[in-house]
Amino acid sequence: MKQEHVTVLLHEAVDYLDIKPDGIYIDGTLGRGGHSQLILSKLLTGKLYAFDKDQEAIKKVNIEDERFEIINADFRDMAYEMSIRNVEKVDGILLDIGVSSPQFDEASRGFSYRFDDRLDMRMDQSQALNAYEVVNTYSEDDLKRIFYEYGEEKYASSVAKNIIKYRKLNPIKTTFELVDIIKASLPNKELRKKGHPAKQVFQALRIEVNDELGALRQA
Repeated sequence: MKQEHVTVLLHEAVDYLDIKPDGIYIDGTLGRGGHSQLILSKLLTGKLYAFDKDQEAIKKVNIEDERFEIINADFRDMAYEMSIRNVEKVDGILLDIGVSSPQFDEASRGFSYRFDDRLDMRMDQSQALNAYEVVNTYSEDDLKRIFYEYGEEKYASSVAKNIIKYRKLNPIKTTFELVDIIKASLPNKELRKKGHPAKQVFQALRIEVNDELGALRQA
């Protein structure tokens, strides 16, 4: 049975905004709309703008409210998007960074090491860069850097070296192909530890593909 998405720390995050009934707010990461729905329930004459660059996520949000506007854009563009709407200041901004569980649960999105599908990991399906391009075109040094910096992977050098080795024979196309390479790059003591051995590398790839840290710096 498919589980319904549950927004983590929903009330805690929204309570921290201390919503004013006539305030103007931004939900920088709409997702499935959990935060937005709660913010709207606290508004009277206020306005809520919600950002998401994932078109598929937007399609699944069913909120019809004249106080609410969805903007299909990265939250890094919020200053521009607000300026063209003549909004000079807002009363609060909420950012729930990272990937949502529905994105992990959709095998075709290529975010998860639990399903065998094409390497993708794009939140914005219209962008060119995806995980396949990163894995198959980045230099060994660049792969090592992102695995270490974005995933804190202790064996970043070994994983990067093996990716280069394997892709010389054939392109690395799927999540399970990459998982096998990662497992082959780690010592047995790491494979016996709790948690999936590919978790940190997959996290690093997702951050690189979606430029998550760059978006935070520009927001």
